[in-house]
Amino acid sequence: MLAAALSPILAASPQRIVSINLCTDQLLLMLAEPHKIASVSYLAMNYAVSPAAALARRIPQNYGQAEEVLRFKPDLVLASAFTVHSTNALLRKLGIPVLEIPVADEIEDIRNNIKSVATALGNSETGAKVLETFDRRFAKASISPPRPRAVAALYRENNILYGSNTIAGTFARAAGMENLADQLGLTGFSDLPLEILIEQRPDFVIAGIRSLHAQRGLLAYRNLHHPALARLLENRSLVRIPDRLWACGGPEIVDAVRILAAAHLKWRNQKIAERDVDKQR
Repeated sequence: MLAAALSPILAASPQRIVSINLCTDQLLLMLAEPHKIASVSYLAMNYAVSPAAALARRIPQNYGQAEEVLRFKPDLVLASAFTVHSTNALLRKLGIPVLEIPVADEIEDIRNNIKSVATALGNSETGAKVLETFDRRFAKASISPPRPRAVAALYRENNILYGSNTIAGTFARAAGMENLADQLGLTGFSDLPLEILIEQRPDFVIAGIRSLHAQRGLLAYRNLHHPALARLLENRSLVRIPDRLWACGGPEIVDAVRILAAAHLKWRNQKIAERDVDKQR
């Protein structure tokens, strides 16, 4: 399957690798020998969205244009399935191998992407070690608390609600939470008007830190600064997950699971304490 994804087929381990997407940047920085990384995307150095920003600081950057990429004389280009297809097609036409990495929505997607990139780089052993560490950390961070279980709304700018079949839904599930999207019969990235969110009154609202710090005047972020949401949060929990932990599906989601699991256990303990007090009355 990997051989079919590369055109033309790599004859040997690539020595000059270029990534043109934030998510493939993370995989490249994680799995490649530093001297083989010719360039990463400009987003790789953005600490707000890139968990590997420190590693990317001294690496030349690109903006994903074919003309830029060619200057680095790559023998492998890593791109996302969301990368502009005309760029990928042109690079392939010029004889440069391009590996497109699909978006990770589930744990197995993360594992498969690590394996694919590690194999393409000729670093399967490194990939196996990364997977072993990821699996161990994810299992340790995940919890399955008995009831009561909190209902969480993974809610972002533009009224976007994340379903269980997204990377955000995956780490919320690993933290033992129920997803509001499931209760509403929604999947993927759904449009949820703020009025419905308020009506549903979830126990948690989970949002990105960058989203909550955005300028209030920006239309896309208006839902997160609405007075009605502020009133809801007066007696509900808001959890802010750094955007770099869910901008891409990668091993960094373990830290998102830890944040949510700790918040969930605290919430559950409070509910149990309140229930015990009620029983004593």
